[in-house]
Amino acid sequence: MAVKNQSQKTIAAPMIKNEEKNNPTLEMGKNNPNNFLRGVTKRFKFGGRKKLIIVFILVALCIAAGAFFLSKSYIFKKDPQKEIEQQTKNLINQVSKLVVLPQDETPTIATVSDPEKLKDQPFFANAKKGFKVLIYTNAKKAILYDPLENKIVEIAPINLGQQPIQ
Repeated sequence: MAVKNQSQKTIAAPMIKNEEKNNPTLEMGKNNPNNFLRGVTKRFKFGGRKKLIIVFILVALCIAAGAFFLSKSYIFKKDPQKEIEQQTKNLINQVSKLVVLPQDETPTIATVSDPEKLKDQPFFANAKKGFKVLIYTNAKKAILYDPLENKIVEIAPINLGQQPIQ
């Protein structure tokens, strides 16, 4: 394209293709990456002090979370029986809010891991993976508990006596 100035001399103007007009990297300087990032950083501009505070808070939260989980892991490694007893007490407290439990004994607790193997037993007909079974041998009771929905699914008497030989 040629442009004529007032003295009628022809001056050659650079030709810009349509694709190049819409390209932001060409407008801000094709070979300068700082020019391209200038538009991005204007939208998300934080002062240096704000960045430092945010980074400090994130690091502090990560350290606190790590310390919390490390202390739990240390307690469990130091005395796993104590951790299991605590979980048993918590489970008994949750179930005792829903039904009256025998006070004179601590139940044996089992977790349903494969309900398909138990479907032929009527007690486990509605069992799902993760359900807890509290077995009270002295009271001869078994309780099927759903910890996710916090409800009793089934209560049944148990017979732990000797089976007659046939």
